[in-house]
Amino acid sequence: MRYVIAVLLLVFSFGFGEDLLVLSKKNGRLMLKKVNSTALTGMQFDEDIVYVEPVYRIKKAVDPNDPLYLDGLSNPQWWWVNIDAPRSWNINLTGTVYIVVLDTGVDYNHPDLKDNLWVNQGELSGVDANNNGIDDGCENGVDDDGNGYVDDCYGINALCYSYDNNGSIVYNPSNAGCNRPDAFDEDGHGTHVSGIIGAVTNNGYGVPGVLWNKVKIIPCKFLDSSGNGTTEGEFICLDYIKDLIVKGVNIVAVNASYGGPYDSDIEKTKISELSSLVFVSAAGNNGDNVDVVNFSPCMYDLPNQICVGASDDSNKRASFSLSLSSNYGFQKVKIFAPGLGIQSTYPQDSFVYASGSSQATPFVTGAVGLLYLSNPDMTVSQIKERVIYSGSNYPYNFSGISFSCNVLNLYSMLVNDNSQKICLDKISYNFGQVNVGESSSVSFTVRSTGLQPLSVSSVESSSYLFSVSENCTGRTVNSGDVCSINVSFVPDREGSFAGNIVISYGNNNSVEISVQGEGVSVNSPSSSGGSGGCTAGSVAGLHLYLILIAVFALRAVKERYGASN
Repeated sequence: MRYVIAVLLLVFSFGFGEDLLVLSKKNGRLMLKKVNSTALTGMQFDEDIVYVEPVYRIKKAVDPNDPLYLDGLSNPQWWWVNIDAPRSWNINLTGTVYIVVLDTGVDYNHPDLKDNLWVNQGELSGVDANNNGIDDGCENGVDDDGNGYVDDCYGINALCYSYDNNGSIVYNPSNAGCNRPDAFDEDGHGTHVSGIIGAVTNNGYGVPGVLWNKVKIIPCKFLDSSGNGTTEGEFICLDYIKDLIVKGVNIVAVNASYGGPYDSDIEKTKISELSSLVFVSAAGNNGDNVDVVNFSPCMYDLPNQICVGASDDSNKRASFSLSLSSNYGFQKVKIFAPGLGIQSTYPQDSFVYASGSSQATPFVTGAVGLLYLSNPDMTVSQIKERVIYSGSNYPYNFSGISFSCNVLNLYSMLVNDNSQKICLDKISYNFGQVNVGESSSVSFTVRSTGLQPLSVSSVESSSYLFSVSENCTGRTVNSGDVCSINVSFVPDREGSFAGNIVISYGNNNSVEISVQGEGVSVNSPSSSGGSGGCTAGSVAGLHLYLILIAVFALRAVKERYGASN
């Protein structure tokens, strides 16, 4: 009877008419049978059923055949491995997303980009009289679709436009940088960024892109051939984006691989108005803390914004030279992504390596597009949180310099990521010199940075000299929320001391805070006058010594010359 009941339950679980594999055990031997669920209820079993499963379909793992996907050892380039791109590409996603790249434009003739670029159909004439591969309507100097922009087949060159005193956007082909009205790239930066997001993939040529041919990139050029521009040009691009959205173009993200040391309320307002999309910003490359140093637009930390720092092949903050490294910030740099020596598309059908948070940003922009394809009903807030909190967690590498201590992970973002994650405002602390018997204290901020709430089971000190009080243990810390740990150092004798504060959380996970300090005597020279100085007693002794030398010298002179007289 137990077998009949089990079979009936299985049939209702899988449905009638479905082929099933039945693993059973008889006389100690395992047997595998394939049966149809329709016939299963009439079958007699004289063996123990171990498992019943449907016949699952399996396909080969898909890797792109783009030759530059592989390194010199025929392995995937490290940046694709670090963000778990190969596994994410094996998840079946359908549809197309539209992504705007605000930059130096794009080489729209590049064979590894052209098919994945948005084309304004209203500008097309259907004729290419000079056979240059570009529709004549794209280069006739006319606003064919009447949208206020000339020849915007492949986006616009905002350098050709200005605001007038009536608030209108006016075309002026004599403006500096207006060599042509479309978004053709004369620098290379925008083309490189665009390739990371959406290079034509699996075409046997060049490099792959994050979005594997499921994207149409809309370039808007406001940076000139030297990579320089103004906020006016950026605002014209943002207005162009608004116009496209009104006309029904479903733009899900803007890539903003630029910034500067300014603070613009107008820029904040313009970005905030694009509340239906995610605005992905570069953190910058000066090694600065953007929590305290202006670098806009990254520093605005708006609800629809993600600021991205650059990581290296070891999943640490990237350094680009002896003096330049990725900017950082415990509050404002939300996530890190690969940004060191990234190979991508470049003008004139070429491919080059480039480094910076400019390269890290498009990985995250592409991730936003993938996530939207996986669930178009997600809100901007939900997309932002999932991108940030699904990353691979490296608290030892990024505590104090990242909001999440996470590096982008495309696969975890698309599946159920149940791991708990943690990020601290600092991972070590030196109390310096503390008088014996006295106390010095410091507070550590602990942030939950996974999709699952953080559950801290214990916080323990390895040394009685470093005592702990905290509000983390025994509570649920939701994503983005924080708790605190206070550590006090009370030396009971002179000497140097070190210890660890061990935070245990989740499923047997832990992270250790390193602490150290020196106990000194209240009457020791270091506690009263500091090291390297002279005490009052030593100065007085020196004066007396010099006086005695002078007295003896004078006596010797008097005796010598007095005798000769």
